[in-house]
Amino acid sequence: MYFLGKIFRNSATSKLTDGTTLKNSKFSGTIIFQQPNPVYGNLGQQLLEGGYNDQTLSGPSFSSITINNPNGVVLTSDINVLDAVNFQRGHVFLNRYIAALGDSTDFGGVNGFSPERYFVTGTDINRGALKISSLASCCIVTYPIGVTNKEYTPLQMRNTGAKNDFYVRAFSNVYRNATSGQILTDTTLKVTWTIASRKPTTSEVEVLIQNDRDVETTTFSAFRDKSYISLYSRNGWEQFNTFAAPQSPGTITSGAAVYTALMHFRKINVSTQQTYITKRALPTTQKYLLTNAFSPNGDGINDKWDLPFLETFSNCRVQIFDRYGKVIFTSRGYNNPWDGTINGNAAPVGTYYYVIDLRNGEKPISGYVVLLR
Repeated sequence: MYFLGKIFRNSATSKLTDGTTLKNSKFSGTIIFQQPNPVYGNLGQQLLEGGYNDQTLSGPSFSSITINNPNGVVLTSDINVLDAVNFQRGHVFLNRYIAALGDSTDFGGVNGFSPERYFVTGTDINRGALKISSLASCCIVTYPIGVTNKEYTPLQMRNTGAKNDFYVRAFSNVYRNATSGQILTDTTLKVTWTIASRKPTTSEVEVLIQNDRDVETTTFSAFRDKSYISLYSRNGWEQFNTFAAPQSPGTITSGAAVYTALMHFRKINVSTQQTYITKRALPTTQKYLLTNAFSPNGDGINDKWDLPFLETFSNCRVQIFDRYGKVIFTSRGYNNPWDGTINGNAAPVGTYYYVIDLRNGEKPISGYVVLLR
């Protein structure tokens, strides 16, 4: 059935049948969301109120849907698709809601996804998620998701334990405390993925995560061949000195490989609570990324000695010395960069010596910084 209107709305008791006694089955055909409308022209984005409630697992289901609208389809409720979502043109905007594929018997799938066609989760930390139900042991599924309709960040998963439902989403930025605190801008990407299961898991899952350069920070891009998947825990984001080399090009697509994309593999433990993951570059490369000059003249440009990579070393100690070896600046952490003053007075133009102890077992970093006016 081609749906060419603006709003598709299911009631709580809506059901599609295939002419047999089966209700809400995989054999009820496909609803094709398509634009433009041959009579009224292009109606833009179409709205889909599926009438499903993922929390209670109740409400009507679709057998299969096809997205053939270049402007996309926007959810206004949770939806359940038993068989498959087929992408031809456009995106599905989750808009805070759950798109659940499959049911308690079998998992559903996605066809035709690519960097131009996928589920858009939204940029905020509390946006929608893509759920694949009843993922059995050893089954591999793809979550074709992206934070926006311009940033494709898909994930593949292999379950190695008992059958379970898994939710995956992504949001913009990497925060010091996963969902709060300072935004990390050094070795991380500009995206965080989350994974959760409906029931407690019995073993690890295997994930393969892809990103393109559009979600990379400048520092990450410079060292992307030394990058890895990092998990968030109570102690913060993990930092490694060894890693499995990322794979390129990215192949999580039904079309041509993405030659500018990276894929990273890791086994992780997932629970009913959100597991937060991102990607980082090897931290030991940070010693090469210090700014060696700044100009605190009040013009709003380079007025402080900013060291973005220290955002992830909250326990570091930074000391700055004048030409006579006297300490003129010291801090624990580096949330307030040196502004070129000594006891509130402008420091003289010149060269200053610094020592940075990351407090992570590595040798302290030392060198010179030039203060200009």
